[in-house]
Amino acid sequence: FLWKLFGFKTNYCDDSDFETLFVRFLSSCPNKCKFCFDANCTKLDNLVSGAELAKKVEKSGRKHIMISGGEPCLDMQRLHEFVMSLPNNVVVESLMTSLPKSAFENKYLLDEILQRCKLIDISTHGNSDEEDEAVYGAKLGYSKQDFIKELASKFPEKVFVSCVMVASQFKSL
Repeated sequence: FLWKLFGFKTNYCDDSDFETLFVRFLSSCPNKCKFCFDANCTKLDNLVSGAELAKKVEKSGRKHIMISGGEPCLDMQRLHEFVMSLPNNVVVESLMTSLPKSAFENKYLLDEILQRCKLIDISTHGNSDEEDEAVYGAKLGYSKQDFIKELASKFPEKVFVSCVMVASQFKSL
């Protein structure tokens, strides 16, 4: 198993440890990335409340969860309700997000959510807001790079940035 080579005790990527639950919080996503494996996930889901979803996690018996999407930070109120309603013995291993404007506009909720998370995995498409906007095909409406720096200063051990590159970003190709 490749994950052992990197020093991880368990493989949280494929749920093979039988303790981790991968929670796809929303299938919706505001980004229009050309490489998206689920490009048709642009409608909002029929949603149960965050508290109801937390009860489902509790019933599953899993003690570790990973939250992803679509884009989980599109509905910050519901995400906050979900995370705050989780039993104390459930560990939020990671929150995977592209850090949309809704997260920026609800910083106080994101801060509380991150208190319960081991890490936040933020995907970006380069070293500038312009590079992100070019790949997303839309204006961000705020400085994502500055927001990442702000989060990294508040949560230095929790912020992980994944730079997702596309072929057009490589000058040598």
